[in-house]
Amino acid sequence: MDNFSKTGHVILNSNSNTARLPLANNDITTFQEALLNRVSEGLCVCHNTEEYPFVKFSVWNDKMTEITGYSLEDINQLGWYQTMYPDPDVRKRAIARMDEMRIGKDLISEEWIITTANEEKKIVEITTSVLYCSKGRTYVFAMINDVTEKKADELRKAKLRAQMARAEKMESLGLLAGGVAHDLNNMLGPVIGYAELLLDELRGDEKKVNKARQIMKSATDAAEVVQDLLTLARRGRCELRPTAFDELIRSILEAPWYQQLCEENPKVDFDLKIQATNNNILASEMHIKKALMNLVRNAVDAMPTGGSLKIKTARADVTDLPKEYESRSEQEYVRISIIDTGHGIESELIPKIFEPYYSKKPFSSSNGSGLGLAVVYGVLKDHNGVYNVNSVVGKGTEFTLFFPICSESAEKVEAHSTDIKGSETILVVDDDPLQREMAKDMLESLGYRVLMAENGHQALDVVIDRAVDVVMLDMIMDDEFDGLETYKEIRRLEPSLKTIIVTGYAETTRVHKACELGVLKCVKKPYSINSIGMILRDILS
Repeated sequence: MDNFSKTGHVILNSNSNTARLPLANNDITTFQEALLNRVSEGLCVCHNTEEYPFVKFSVWNDKMTEITGYSLEDINQLGWYQTMYPDPDVRKRAIARMDEMRIGKDLISEEWIITTANEEKKIVEITTSVLYCSKGRTYVFAMINDVTEKKADELRKAKLRAQMARAEKMESLGLLAGGVAHDLNNMLGPVIGYAELLLDELRGDEKKVNKARQIMKSATDAAEVVQDLLTLARRGRCELRPTAFDELIRSILEAPWYQQLCEENPKVDFDLKIQATNNNILASEMHIKKALMNLVRNAVDAMPTGGSLKIKTARADVTDLPKEYESRSEQEYVRISIIDTGHGIESELIPKIFEPYYSKKPFSSSNGSGLGLAVVYGVLKDHNGVYNVNSVVGKGTEFTLFFPICSESAEKVEAHSTDIKGSETILVVDDDPLQREMAKDMLESLGYRVLMAENGHQALDVVIDRAVDVVMLDMIMDDEFDGLETYKEIRRLEPSLKTIIVTGYAETTRVHKACELGVLKCVKKPYSINSIGMILRDILS
């Protein structure tokens, strides 16, 4: 008898020796059993029955036992549908699939989630074929592959690809942001500098003084946004020093901005659980402060009708990090968590929240720069930190930041003199004429004698001909003779000449190289009279 029907289904003839499949365990020879158990896939044959458990298996190899945790006797007693699919809806779909196979729909490969004997969830790929016996009984032959690890690996790779794409996107945006920040800082420098000079000159005329204050405040606020751009670009001056983590967090939460936030939001319950870690981290205090400010303010914004905001700190180790970071070399961490009971974030949106200007807040209600979480992302990158976000819509969000512990002792900040005036000679080197004139006016208001040069070559001529106490050197000038190259030549001519770098935007590596060679300070544009005065007195005294 032909062993194939007109539809292509295998027909089993009990009198045939060429296409005979064992239909009962006692029909399987030792050799056949060995073959079945050597196959890398789970192999089984079953047929429907009227009585419970509705499906009986006649073939069940060792791989099936390994995948499911059940033996042939167990599965025939407990039932395939009842054990593999405890969810009634899933079980219903599985039975419907069997009914379709009975009418000829076979050779279908599908993924199912089964529950094993030890209640473990596994993803399996099931391929089936219908087998018709000449005596009228219908059998289903199935091959089952455990693809749980494969799927997990695919998910990990997809997540890694998404992270790499996001990092490349942030890097591109950072390059753009850095260039814009440089130009804006050069523009804002004279605005802040001259507004500060006007405040002193207009003393006594309160009306004009108030106007000058408004100019200075607006320019200073704009400079804060530019600083956010620099942080995003990871080209801000982010000097990392050994810092006591507990003291840093305590100083941030005792600052006026936090107290004011508490007063302005009486419906929000602020709960601090600051656990002593007694550890140091390599940190830029200003940048970590900015990141935490952004997270706390975002959390408050997420609770317009009130709620609870918890801030917690604790020690952690590498096993507490998200799984994709478990291979990191740093093993010990400190962490800070900001937990709110706000509206939460949809899971599909979490990968986007660190993108610049991405926000679900109504435009009219947003009072920030649109760079809040992008700044947090940049700060973490600069500090070799890690973040984790857990959020449930309608219940709230938890942001956790992890910072590696360092073994160096925390540096103590020494007090500075309040007298910022001087009489020494300062050489200002800047290719922007407005910047040079503004710096000259500011320094002369403090009593200093000021010499000027518009590029590095002129600066060297001045150093050769005149006695100079300090050089204020712009980093970004002629590509072939920028601040770093100029400093190298100054150091060759006058090794002991004190020099500070002034920059609105600089490649971090070039700034660091200048500092390694002997530059004493790196000053960000725009700077105030008070800040530049304190820096000069610090290095001259």
